[in-house]
Order: sequence, then structure tokens, then C-alpha cells
Amino acid sequence: MEDNSQEALEFMSDAVVTLDATGKISSWNAAAQTLLGYTAENMVGGSMVPVIPEEFRARHVAGFHAAIDSGTLKHGGRAGHVKATTADGRLIDLAMTLGLLKHPDGAAFGAVAVLRPLVEVEPFA
Repeated sequence: MEDNSQEALEFMSDAVVTLDATGKISSWNAAAQTLLGYTAENMVGGSMVPVIPEEFRARHVAGFHAAIDSGTLKHGGRAGHVKATTADGRLIDLAMTLGLLKHPDGAAFGAVAVLRPLVEVEPFA
């Protein structure tokens, strides 16, 4: 069976970003470009630093490397509220879910982040 995973990511309405174990971006889908304004050409091969507001960068980098090293996520893969800086300099609120990519032996070799605008929604009746 042919691997069409990258093509499938392009059809998702959520921003999806994959990173290797060093934090280097390995994929950046069209929704990430729409949401954040940075093109895949500008982001793939680089880091998430331009997107992370300066006051959160050190904590982000430390948390990312701790997750890769331990093979576990502090928040257990639950969605959380994060702030991001868009290409035009705006600060926006996002919901982010982070997952680890692992080898069969459990060692993490990367991560996937799914991002969407954080909006208030009414509870179901």
C-alpha cells in the first residue's frame, strides 16, 4: 500500500506540524500556513521558534526535549491553550494537541502538533 500520509495532511482543516527529535520541522500543512501565515518553504527544516512568543520559548524547548527524552507527555496528549505569533506579528490563541512519534521499542523519534483556533463554544444542550 502506498503511503499518502503527507497528501492526507493537506486536506485537513487543522494545522498539522511534524517535528523530528531535534525539534526541526519535517512537515507543515496548508492549514498551518493559513492559520499562522508562514509557508512550508520557510518553515520546513527550521524550528518552531518564530511561532512561539519569546516569553514561552525556553519553556517550550525544555518541555519538547523532556518529552522526546522520556517518551512521555506532561499533559498526556490532551489539548491545551497556547499562544502563537503569526507571520505578520499578531499574537493568537490556539488549542494544541501534541503527540509523540515512536519506534516500536517506545523510543520517541519526533512529534506531531495539531493546532486550531481557540474559540468559545456553547455546551451541548
